[in-house]
Amino acid sequence: MSEDKKEIFRRVWEAYHQGDFSQIYKYYDPNVIDHEAVPGQPPGLEGLMHHTTVFRNAFSDNRWTVETQVEEGDLVVTRWTLRRKHTGDFMGVPPTGKELTLTGT
Repeated sequence: MSEDKKEIFRRVWEAYHQGDFSQIYKYYDPNVIDHEAVPGQPPGLEGLMHHTTVFRNAFSDNRWTVETQVEEGDLVVTRWTLRRKHTGDFMGVPPTGKELTLTGT
């Protein structure tokens, strides 16, 4: 029996935001393309790890919520909300202590 794809997404996404790269190495392609790359980010999986580290150093108290998930065949679509607090330097911007809310699909 195959793993539930929605649960895989949740597990990988949670690991990503906690800085646990083991799930990312297990499920991501080494040549992944990060469409939200930060300046100076290398390509592929190494770049994704760099991106994750930059954000984890600048933002804490990561709380993410799956709003809606749909699975059909090998496709999973997830609508999510991520809340985090700006507690470290972010690309030259000193910490503000403000909360950032991101949404995505």
